Amino acid sequence: VVLAPQILGLAFLPRVTSESSQGRRTAHFAGAVVLSTIAACGLGVAIAALAASPIVGLYSAKFVPGSWLLAPLIAASIPLAVVYALVNHQVARRDDRFPRAVGIVSIVAIVVFVLVARTAQEIIWIDATIGLGAVLVHEVLHGRLREGLAVGIPAALRGLRTRAKPSKA
Repeated sequence: VVLAPQILGLAFLPRVTSESSQGRRTAHFAGAVVLSTIAACGLGVAIAALAASPIVGLYSAKFVPGSWLLAPLIAASIPLAVVYALVNHQVARRDDRFPRAVGIVSIVAIVVFVLVARTAQEIIWIDATIGLGAVLVHEVLHGRLREGLAVGIPAALRGLRTRAKPSKA
């Protein structure tokens, strides 16, 4: 669920690289991938909330008692899925600041997990917090350059509305 929308992002990479090398903005590509990631993960959360026990039971019946954690875990993973998409996007733009920052965030995450995480709920909260923190770092680095999500998501939505309008022939 978390990685499936990345296929769209990978399909965009050649266009992102091309448009970025020509000095064009590419935030709308990142916005589209982030929106598809949120939608797919949201659907995964809904399915997991409705059918967690049978889903987990397919793997092994011994995990069914913990199946209630599936929906919160998928929800907490949404920010990290967004981070994956943003790393790919920035690498395609040949801008390595955010991928390097994610490396630092990853080290912080490991330290926090080792020192703080004791329960499944703590792991889920830490997962979500680290992901949201990394998305915030992206916006600090790229938002002022008009390559952030504050620009990209509205641009992607405008593109969807434009494509959805019937043509006047």
